[in-house]
Amino acid sequence: MDKTWRSRVLVQGRTRSGGPRLCADRSGAKNSTSFCGGRWIHGGLDVKAEERYKRGQVVSEFRRAVAWIIDIVVIMIPVAIFFAIDRARFINVIYDVRYVVCMALYITIVFSLIIRITRGRTRGKALVNVKLVRDDDKNIGFFRLSARYLILYVVNLPMPVYAYNLYQAAANTEGWIRWLCVVGCVICIITAICFIIDFILCLFSDTRNMIYDRVTGITHVNMVR
Repeated sequence: MDKTWRSRVLVQGRTRSGGPRLCADRSGAKNSTSFCGGRWIHGGLDVKAEERYKRGQVVSEFRRAVAWIIDIVVIMIPVAIFFAIDRARFINVIYDVRYVVCMALYITIVFSLIIRITRGRTRGKALVNVKLVRDDDKNIGFFRLSARYLILYVVNLPMPVYAYNLYQAAANTEGWIRWLCVVGCVICIITAICFIIDFILCLFSDTRNMIYDRVTGITHVNMVR
């Protein structure tokens, strides 16, 4: 058997009854994958997340939502002014995927710049005493922030709009192009459903992190001691 995948048992922490908690480590390497507390842990990142949970630093979805609403209202003021000048385009935004993509890119860039400059403390996050940090407690780079917000605002949230536009394209085309649009529409619907499921699971998670948080290694922490 390959030594890389040998199994060993480690004692890590204590159970509720006071006894040692056993964790099965599959490799023994520094960034190995182990099973502890009923879930798989990769390296030290999830261990840090569990430590934050025990210290009470995990931020609830309600506080994250309040911070997000405050921030999105602030950065959308220029967009609101633009549509107030040209109200006819406001209706087209819902149906024209180009406006949706441009708006999503605008939100991504602005959020990434603000959080990079403020080191994770936007106006909304500061008001509810939370901060955006990396899992390894290092400074968050602009490209890492951009990847996080691209997944959220360009990929996940606009999926219903993408599905609607692909459905319209399939209705107005023929041949292989129609079937390509149908496949794309189904993929968008499945992705949107997965995002909803991920959000529901996030509500019951110890870390309150969604997939885009775990992929980019970024999380919210409570600044109230």
